[in-house]
Amino acid sequence: MPAIAQLWLPPRLRLIRADNPGRSVHVTALETPPNLARNLFDLSIFLEPDGAVAPNTRLWPDEIIAVCAPDLKEASDWTALPRLVDESWSRDWDL
Repeated sequence: MPAIAQLWLPPRLRLIRADNPGRSVHVTALETPPNLARNLFDLSIFLEPDGAVAPNTRLWPDEIIAVCAPDLKEASDWTALPRLVDESWSRDWDL
């Protein structure tokens, strides 16, 4: 996911490059998994829907949590508050 490539990966990428001198590391951020039969990637990381069967190794489970401004944490009716919705993850509030 682009957010992981932009926010989580950069500080770790320095360590990966330091541990692997002489190796080339490139990052491609996509919203959907690539066709690995056509695109040459050594590593692909994506979220799979629950119950999906794919040749993968689960690194950690996905966790969805609500986040709000500190002054709203005592709100009595969360459903009345405005919500930010990601275009790719529009059903997260339902979950």
